[in-house]
Amino acid sequence: MTPLPIPPGEAGTIGQINANNSSLKTDNILKYRSRHTFKLDLETSIQDFSVGLESFYNSKIEAIDAAFLLIVPGLANFRQNDDKGVLLFNVRTAYRINNNFKVSFIAGNIFNNLYAARPGLMDAPRNLTLRLDCHF
Repeated sequence: MTPLPIPPGEAGTIGQINANNSSLKTDNILKYRSRHTFKLDLETSIQDFSVGLESFYNSKIEAIDAAFLLIVPGLANFRQNDDKGVLLFNVRTAYRINNNFKVSFIAGNIFNNLYAARPGLMDAPRNLTLRLDCHF
């Protein structure tokens, strides 16, 4: 659906102004939203050990404020080259020491993908987390 143009001499609705200031001129899609998302989280446990895999997919954010393409250096080039969205994988393993303590090791973005969930703000590279849960 193509945004409706604002007739000359009229102020236009908020929706028309928003659509006309969007980087996407062919569809009326909400800015900063992915059209397709997917999440999968699998975990299995054997006695006190557990292991899990988490996966996220977000398609490319199609519509942003057009002004960002002028203000943020390199953003237009990044968006042109990053046209497939992002698929991330995280893995975790945990050991329950007793009823009160559990230690976990979490590896996020294990393939070290370069991605930005919001324009101009790169997200975390591969990261490793050691976590201790205590219940009292």
